[in-house]
Amino acid sequence: MKERVLTDDKISSFAIYLKNEEKSKNTIEKYIRDVKLFFTYVKSAEITKEKVID
Repeated sequence: MKERVLTDDKISSFAIYLKNEEKSKNTIEKYIRDVKLFFTYVKSAEITKEKVID
């Protein structure tokens, strides 16, 4: 099974994706802020359904 780990590079790629999708600046900032908080929570552990639910 493919391991799912969140990295700074993936967060940056997500921000670029949101910009390319023409999301507003405020939306991008909010989404990235939330993802970074989640990143802090999971640290470098694999992201599982249970982690997301927690």
